[in-house]
Formats: sequence, C-alpha cells, structure tokens
Amino acid sequence: MEGINRRLCSNIWGSDDFEFVVKDAEGRAGGILMVWNKNSFILQAVSILEYAILVRGIWVKDNVQ
Repeated sequence: MEGINRRLCSNIWGSDDFEFVVKDAEGRAGGILMVWNKNSFILQAVSILEYAILVRGIWVKDNVQ
C-alpha cells in the first residue's frame, strides 16, 4: 500500500471530513488502511504493529472511549 496519501483517501472517502492511518505493505504482506470520520471519532493514540493498527479515541456521539 505504498503511496497512500490524503488526496487518495479523499477520493476514496468522498469528502475531506476524515482522518487516516496507514501501515505500508512489507514484502508479500499487504498493507492496512484505516479511515474514519473525524466528526465521529477523535483519535487519542495509535499503535502500528507488524500485522495490525490499534487506535484509541472517543466516539463523539456517545462520548465513549
């Protein structure tokens, strides 16, 4: 998934109301793209692991972590 950037994500998402995190592909393993509506979820922390992306944040509507 090399080459993933904000412009490409905007084309996929359909608007600019988003945030994203990318784990680029390594070798034969595919990458990971995580996208969310920034008005619905506020990111507090992110960990990019070998095979996963972990996020922690607040769901705005419910004010739940």
